Amino acid sequence: MRGYQTPPTTTTCMGHDDPGEVHVVRPTLTVAHRCYKYNYVASQKPGWRAQVRQRVWEGWRCSRGCVWRSVVKRVPILGWLPAYNLRANLFGDVVGGITVGIMHIPQGMAYALLGGLPPITGLYMAFFPVLMYICLGTSRHVSMGTFSVACLMMAKVVGELSSEKPTSLTLSNTTLEFLDHTATTTAATLTNTTYTPQQVSAVVAFAVGMWEVS
Repeated sequence: MRGYQTPPTTTTCMGHDDPGEVHVVRPTLTVAHRCYKYNYVASQKPGWRAQVRQRVWEGWRCSRGCVWRSVVKRVPILGWLPAYNLRANLFGDVVGGITVGIMHIPQGMAYALLGGLPPITGLYMAFFPVLMYICLGTSRHVSMGTFSVACLMMAKVVGELSSEKPTSLTLSNTTLEFLDHTATTTAATLTNTTYTPQQVSAVVAFAVGMWEVS
């Protein structure tokens, strides 16, 4: 049986020369003696099935507040927008938004050319990421936008996989004679599948976004 140690008791040792010497007595008790002397009743440890059931219940238990906190965690605008102080913050936010917009519009157009895309695509890159970050962002001090490294990497992919004009190979009717047998081949057109730079960049951006989310 397992032993149980009681709190130590101190007694003065009378048989030693030093009257200030203290002798510590720590008697050892078994579980039965402990239960009898201190009226201790050990709690029953639940089995593994009960433990699994309890953990599953605690993990999947859901309330209205829990659902709301989970939604606000993933869409932060639902948490800060109701508490937004228009009188104190609106003017500063409008000035900051205009400043950032003036900077992002020409910057986005330049980065679109750097990435091998039409300049109009830079306007989309300057507008939609910021709009999405309003709803899903967690920091009010971050300025979302493009940067040169990502554009250079995108330009490499766009240059390798995109083509503005589709190329085709046409085989006209040709008569082949071999071993006094005449064979006629009909016209066939073999067309290579091509993609525009916008399509390639959209697929790459979507794939990178799904990778980040997962």
